[in-house]
Amino acid sequence: MRYWFFRDAQGNRGPLTEPDLVALFRARLLAPGTPVWSEGLAEWTPADSVEALAPAFADEPGEAAGWAGTVPDFIPAGNQIRPWVRYWARMIDLGLFILLFETLMTAALMVRAPREFLVLWLALPAWVSSLMYVFVEPALLARWGTTPGKALLNVRVRREDGARPTYRQAIRRTADVFVRGLALNIPLLNLCTLSRSYLDLTRNGITRWDQEEGFLVTHRPLGPGRVGVLLLIVSLWALLAMLLAGN
Repeated sequence: MRYWFFRDAQGNRGPLTEPDLVALFRARLLAPGTPVWSEGLAEWTPADSVEALAPAFADEPGEAAGWAGTVPDFIPAGNQIRPWVRYWARMIDLGLFILLFETLMTAALMVRAPREFLVLWLALPAWVSSLMYVFVEPALLARWGTTPGKALLNVRVRREDGARPTYRQAIRRTADVFVRGLALNIPLLNLCTLSRSYLDLTRNGITRWDQEEGFLVTHRPLGPGRVGVLLLIVSLWALLAMLLAGN
């Protein structure tokens, strides 16, 4: 396999596979004249002068319009259609938020509120608490372009121009995911919407909400360490579920 390097303000970057480098140019994260090098090239050469990279400029040869100008440290690589990675990233985020939110609320009610309020709070199903996450995730995406679960599984969310979304843009996306993707976490109904979203992503390469709102979800491969942490989290959740069921 042929690997490529490119040079920007941060210095020499790479190695990248040829498809990954082409994807950076097509996403306008690199200018056409960016110096590149690979085995077989005598020296660093402007990308739009390299025949092997011609597919990157097939639509707009020689144009730099819309160029984002800066390539982030997170460079997409490998398979970019990963529905199960996206699903588990969201489940980790929801699980962490529900655990933290309900722990804090329960502690606050035990200290401040009458017993009746505490009983009512404990009677509410967890999915009610998960709806509060609709207002939290957009803040994380607007600030960092990722969330704890997504960061663990090497997933990033950006606008099509490579910029992080604003809070308003992100909350529209998150609300869309909860309604059209998770069916507000209503049992059985969410199986239908999750199946539809899985088919959209695997067949079209993008979900309906990302296509309509102009979002780009990118991935990097998972190393053994990230897979190990994921398995540990899933195992701990399964153990906690069995303990709660036993009680």
